[in-house]
Formats: sequence, C-alpha cells, structure tokens
Amino acid sequence: MEFLETSATPDMPFLQRTVQSLFSRYGEQTGALTLVFPSRRARLYFSEYLSQQLSRPLWLPQCAGMGDIFSRISGLTEANRYRLIAELYKCYKACHKTDETFEHFYFWGDVMLNDFEVLDKYLVQVDPLLKNLAALKNIDSSLSFLSQEQRAAIQTFWQNFSPEKTGLLQANFASLWSALLPTYSSFRQALRQKNLAYQGMLYRDGAEILLKSGFDFGAEKFAFIGFNALNECEKTLMRYLQKEQRAEFFWDYDRYYINDRHQEAGLFMRQNLREFPPLEVDESYSPFSEKKDIQVIATSSDVLQAKLLPKLLDEVRGNRPLDRRTAIVLADEGLLIPTLYSLPPDIEMLNVTMGYPLSQTPIYSLIEILISLHKNARVAENQPPKFYHKDALALLQHQYIRMVAGKEARALCSKIIRQNRVYVSAGDFPEEAGSRSRFPVRQLLTKLSTPNAFTDMLGKLMAAVAAVEAKEDTFDGKLRREYVAYAYKSLNQLAGALRESEILLETADFFNLLRSALRGIRIPFEGEPVAGLQVIGILETRALDFENVVALSLNDDIFPRGETEPSLIPYNLRRGFGLPTVEQHEATYAYCFYRLLQRARRVRLVYNSQSADNRSGEVSRYLRQLAMESPHDVPERSISYSVTRAPEKPIVVEKTGTVADILNEYLDGGERAISASSLNSYIACSLKFYFAQIARLKEPEEVDEEVDGRMLGNIFHHAMQAIYAPYLDQSVSAADIASRLQNRQEIVELVEKETAREALNDEAEVAEILRNGQLRLVKEVVVKYVEGTLRHDAQCAPFTVAGLEKKIEHKLQIGDGQARRTVNFSGYIDRIDATDGGIRIIDYKTGSSFNGKKEKFLSVEALFSEKEEERRPEILQTLLYSSIMHEKGRVYSQQRVAVTPMLFFIRNVYRNDFDGSIKIKNENEKGYSAVTDAAPLLPRFEALLRAKLIGLFDYSQPFVQTGDADACEWCPYSEICGRKIKF
Repeated sequence: MEFLETSATPDMPFLQRTVQSLFSRYGEQTGALTLVFPSRRARLYFSEYLSQQLSRPLWLPQCAGMGDIFSRISGLTEANRYRLIAELYKCYKACHKTDETFEHFYFWGDVMLNDFEVLDKYLVQVDPLLKNLAALKNIDSSLSFLSQEQRAAIQTFWQNFSPEKTGLLQANFASLWSALLPTYSSFRQALRQKNLAYQGMLYRDGAEILLKSGFDFGAEKFAFIGFNALNECEKTLMRYLQKEQRAEFFWDYDRYYINDRHQEAGLFMRQNLREFPPLEVDESYSPFSEKKDIQVIATSSDVLQAKLLPKLLDEVRGNRPLDRRTAIVLADEGLLIPTLYSLPPDIEMLNVTMGYPLSQTPIYSLIEILISLHKNARVAENQPPKFYHKDALALLQHQYIRMVAGKEARALCSKIIRQNRVYVSAGDFPEEAGSRSRFPVRQLLTKLSTPNAFTDMLGKLMAAVAAVEAKEDTFDGKLRREYVAYAYKSLNQLAGALRESEILLETADFFNLLRSALRGIRIPFEGEPVAGLQVIGILETRALDFENVVALSLNDDIFPRGETEPSLIPYNLRRGFGLPTVEQHEATYAYCFYRLLQRARRVRLVYNSQSADNRSGEVSRYLRQLAMESPHDVPERSISYSVTRAPEKPIVVEKTGTVADILNEYLDGGERAISASSLNSYIACSLKFYFAQIARLKEPEEVDEEVDGRMLGNIFHHAMQAIYAPYLDQSVSAADIASRLQNRQEIVELVEKETAREALNDEAEVAEILRNGQLRLVKEVVVKYVEGTLRHDAQCAPFTVAGLEKKIEHKLQIGDGQARRTVNFSGYIDRIDATDGGIRIIDYKTGSSFNGKKEKFLSVEALFSEKEEERRPEILQTLLYSSIMHEKGRVYSQQRVAVTPMLFFIRNVYRNDFDGSIKIKNENEKGYSAVTDAAPLLPRFEALLRAKLIGLFDYSQPFVQTGDADACEWCPYSEICGRKIKF
C-alpha cells in the first residue's frame, strides 16, 4: 500500500491531526464517514477540533463505538449486568444440579460472566477449553489447532493440576468446570430467545456473521481512530472492512517505543501497524523525544499528594489559566474526593470523568444503615418489629435523613436518648410527627418482610433525597446527585432483574445480595471534556493529549495494577488459548503512560514513598524506565510533612458582654443557681466552669445499654427513696427496718421496677429484664446494696426521715457595702435524718471510695485546692449542704443543732468498720477523726467559699485553664484545650 507523506508539529494533538488528515482528503464529504472511537471523550474532542476546521456549517460524521457496530450486525440488545447474572444463575443451577442461592452465586456469577465475555471477544473455541477435565488431557489430538507454544502452556497446567490426583480442591474445581460448557451453551440460548445478549456475545455473533456470510454496510465507510489493544472480534471487523476497502486506520504512536521491540508500550501497536497500516505516516515524527519539563515527586502520604495539587498546578500552568490543556490523572480513583477538595479556588470550570466507588458515598452508607437496622431487628409473631437503638440513631442522624426529615429525625433522636430506649419501634412515636416531612421516617421503622417492600421503601427515600439535592446548585450538590441517581438506577435494575428472571429471595439473602452488588459499582462521572480542567483516570486518556499533566499515585502496586480480574480460567490456559494475561494488561498501562507523555510539555509524576497498609511505597516501573531509558532528564524530589505540637496557647475567656450577662443571672435572685457539682468544676478549673455553665457545652447524650455506674446509682437512689417514702416525717425504728428486711421479695420487686424504668424506660418490661443476664446482675447487686444500707440504718435507729431527694435553695452573701451581692445556690440532698443529737446529711455514692481515700480530707483549705490529689469533691458537696442546713437548723429544732455530713459509699456497707462518716486529718496527731458536727469547720469553709465566689464574680478575672494538667486527663473538654494530645 502506498503511503502519503504528511507532517505535523510535535505538540499538535492526535485528534486534531486526524481531523486535518480526513478533511484534507474528504473535505465536506467527511460528514459521510462513520468514525469509531475507543471512548466518548475522544468523540467529543474530535467534534470540537472538526468544528474549528470548518468555515461553514456541515453535517457531523456519525460516531460509534465498537459495541454499536456489533449490536447492529447481530441484531441483539445488550442487557444490564444484573439481568445477565440472574439469567446465568438459572442456567448454572439447572446444569450444575445445585441448590446454591442466588446471593451466594452472585460473586462467582460475575466472574463467570467476565470469563464468557473474554472467551467470546477473543473467538476462543469454547468446547476444547471448557470440556470435561479428563477429556482435555489428550492435548495433541483435541488441541491440534493451537501452536506448539500454546499447547506447551496448557500441558504445564495439567501437569500441576490433574483430576487423577484428586483432592477436595481438585474435586470442587472439576465439578465446577464440568458445568461450565453446558452453562455457557444454555446461557447463550436463553438470552437469544429473549433477544438479549452480553457484550461478548454481541461481538462474537457479529464476528461470526462477518466470517460466514458478511454484512451489507451499504456505501458506508469507517475510520477507526485511537485504538490500541484489540480483541479478535474487533480484528475480524477491521479485516472485513479493510478487505471491502471501507476502512481507514488512525493509530496514535511514537517511534520511541514502536522501534524498540523490548518496549511493552508498543506491543499492540506494532501488531496493529503491520496488519492495519494507516494511509498516512511520518517516519520521523516523534513528539515524545521533544524537550519536556518532567519531574518525579515522592510524598509521604496519599493525602499529601492531593494537598500538593495547587503548588504543582501553578508549576505546570505558568501564567496560563487552568483549562482543558491541563489534566490531573489519578491512577488511584480513591483519591478523587481528596483531589476535588484540594483544587485551587480560581478554577472556573472542572470536568470529572472517571469511576468512583459507590461504597464510599453517603447514599451507600445510608443503605448499609438501613440493612443493618432491619437485619438486627427483633421480630416476634403478631408484634411490631423492634429496632436496635444504635441502628436507629445512626439512621436518624444520617445526613440524608436530616435532609428530608430534619425536624422529625431530631425529635425521634432526642426521645430515644432521653428515654434511654435500647430498642425502639414505630409505635413509640406519634404519627403526626412526620406529617410535614418530605419523607415520613416512621416508615423506615416498620416491618419490611419482603425484598420488594424494602426496595419500594428505599426507592421512595432516594426519590425524596434526589428532590432535595436537585435544588442545590453547588459542586458538592452535583456530586451527591450523581451518587443518588446511580444508586437509584442500580437498585431498580437489580430489583427488575430478579423480577423478570422470577428469582425469589429471602429478605436476609436480598440484603447480602444488595450489598455485594452495590459494593462493586463505580460511578462513571461524565461531563463535557472539551472545557475546563480535566480530572481523569489513566485509561480515560486514550486518544487525548494535554500540554500539562499532573499524575498522582504512580506507585508500582497501583500503576500498573498487579492483579487482573478474577477468573475461573487459570493463567496457563489463558495463555495457551490466546486470552489476555497480566503481560497484556501491563502493556496496556505502559502504552497509556507513554502516550500521555508524548505531546505533554510540563509533567509532574507523584507517588507515595511510604510503606503501609499493604502498600510497598515503590515507585512505578514506568517512572524508573523513563528516568533510565528515555532521552529526558527526570529529576526526583521529595516532599514530606512533620507533625509537631504547636506551642500551647493559654485559653482565656473574658467576663464581658454575654458572659457577664449570664454570670449576673446567678446573682441576687436571678434565674440560675450554683450547684455543688458546678462549684467543684470552678474550683478544679475556671475554664471548665465556663464550658459547662456559661457556654453550656454538653457531652453528647447516648443510650446506655451497658451496666455503668450512673445506671446502678440511679436505680439504688430511686429504690432507697421508695423504701423510705412511707416514713417521711415519721420516726423509723430498728423494728420497722427489720420488718422491711424480712420481706425480701418486696425489696426485689421494687428494685426490679426501678431497674426496668431506668434501663428500658418501661415498667411493663420487667419480665424481659429478668431474661437479660446483665440487668439481672444489676438487680441482684442493687438488692444487696439496699439490704446492706438498711442493716446499717437499723443500727442507727431510731431517727426521723426529714427529707428524701430534698431540693434546697439558698442565697449566700458575698462582698460588703455597695459590692454586696447574694449568690443563688440549689441542690438535692439524698436523705436528711433527724436524731436526738441533730441532723444527718446523707449523700449516697455507688462509686469506689478507693479504700477510704475519698472519705478523708487533709483540711478545709484542701477542699478548695487546685491540686487534683488534695481536693475531695464529694466531701465539699456534703459540707456545702451542711452549711446550708446549719442555717436552716431551726426548722427541726428551736435552737441550732449539730449537722453531721455523711457519705455512704455503698460498696463499703458490708465492711465491719463502715459508719458513713467523713474524716479530717488531725492537726497535731497522726490519723483522721470523724466529723460528727460540721459547725467547727463551717466558719473557715464559708470564708473560703466566699473567696472563691468573689473570684468567680470578679469580672476583671477571666476564665482560665487550671495549672494542674493531671486534672485534665478525664475532663470532657480536654480536647478543646488541646491538653489530651501527648507526645
């Protein structure tokens, strides 16, 4: 064939050169051609270059992909993948005589379908490959059509895997293989009856029609543009059209890798040029050898690669805008989102064309939560299902649920937490709660007994989400719309495939199937590639050229990817029958890499040099080749970051403005009051008081299903209150207490009732509590504590129960003269006993006393110390209550009476030395003495208390961090202060 000599500038894009070539020979008749491209992006770029060539309107040529042509020849319609796997399952089940469920088959069905695709596209003689293993041993007779090298490869396989050396693995493999050929045949037949096909079947049918009888293309002529690796069906089409003189071929290559037979980048192109030579060729044309600015950059993390983008883009673009001449190429699609959020703000247009895992999107997380919600539900006959609170809260707090039913979702969350519901149902919430929501959340908490019910509900939810997302015209909103639309489409396709193939699944199996199906989906973002900065995957760069390239994640275990698609056909058989193997896979990546660099001028190639998470940290072999073999100077530089703690800056909050206004509410009869716990917070750290009482920063509330100290303490407090309530303002004798102790069943029932109310907020569920081992243990422990406390009280009887959970309010004067103010105090005293000797202030504590440490204090001054080890918050609380009750003593007597502060650490009630007293260190002697009357301590206590309060309400003293960093270890606000970070 005679070649026409042409010339082109080195930086002219391949598609632009192709437009010039076609237009120079066909002129306005170019519109009569059918142009075949490897990708949609290439079509759009070609159309853009063609429009630039025209001086007046012209019909655009018809554009097609290979699949379009083969579908036209075969007359079949390609079905969606879910339908194909469903039909394949029916055929496999009939041929293999198995009861395997569709959910378990799905993964292997996907692998099998991929294998059938490859077998058909490469026109492999399926019978010799898929026949029974024993029959395949006769290599020489049955495989005589293969080359000697191919037969040797197959023989190698059978020497290492012989059905005569049968083990369990061999037997299972042989059983599966024996069903492959009949499955393949019946699958194709079943699809043909429905006028459906998978892509490989389209290709094979089309190729066989061309080989057997040909096809009438009329006067149509074809131009194949920008292809590289071709399968046998594609070659058959090209050969047919070439023979009919209806085809032209435009290959994009460079003599740098074409002329070197050891260069894998030219593996397929050398074959293509021999069999399908182009009409135009320039032997001297080698844009790859032109001068280029190429740098390799090693980073210390994946995220750092994305964060470097603004700097790297500035390096390659110079003073030019970031437009379609610049591409960010991602070898690892998992970096897409970090990349999008790292781009410089001056980008006016952006085009993303690549796949992104659906499993990393918000809509997938919502589906996972819904599946978990219903899989973990408690379902009883004739009862509404009950859902585990963690699943319910995860659902209600999801961003999409807040989007479509924010008010209702927040109300339901609040109710679950407030009422401490471990299990919830739709009946727990009023129906009118969701009447104004875009989607009634209560529907998600109802029984979904069939896959269709779940699919319908999920489809309605997705539609509601999509309706809201449609109103948000931001970049994030557009991304989320893509996620939701693709998930919605996939859900409907899967449900439709099951329905049309008449496959019935249990709900649990459908959940597993849905997870498997959605996890394998990659969302193909597609925009208009002729405008804006391009964010693109490496395989999407076919036939496209960019002046500036920044490629990320060029690690050897990512580019090229070491693994190929899972297959039931072993490597040696693939190689023996001419199917693609890892060598061809790597050659495809090599071609994409070198072709990407051919016409680029400024290139930055980035990789992660750190070894972690099964990553080697090794640079891609292609970058090593580039540095060692190419004519270019390829310098390498490293960029890393270090994590160091910034100098700690003290946090200071001035008592001005709103802060001062809130503080004033604690004074002179205002609406707020100081409690014992808030006073202890202020003594420990004034900033902690600010966070808790002024800023009102609260720890997130959670449902407590575990037995913790708070739950046990609440049950005990309520039980003791219920036991002594009948004796309020009455004298209690030792006989009265003994009588209560003798009626143990009454104590048990009372504790059961309080346990039910505290744990499940439902007294009616006592029976369920008794079945719960953990709560039964709580009940038994509390019963023991109650009995121990009553026995101790019997030793102190008689006494009058003067108060139970008694709320006290008090105003304490601080300052003098014009500065005189009163501070509001309030609190609850667990129990007040009146005795002949005075009154006892009793505070129950269900926590540990650390071997009596919390019952003892060094001095009154120590209670106000900033040092954690000296302070005793529990004792300060009882002395505060004693101080207040000392003033109110005349309520119980005509004169001042002794006030005895007491701490009942309930864990100690069975100790022989338990007496409930607090103990102060003796000044001049060793040991501690019990405080039987607080009066001698109160003057000093009240003086120190006033001093602290004067500091609190001195608006010239700001709130600051404590000087005792040890006190920050368990502080809920330590992360705000930064003191929890230690190196």
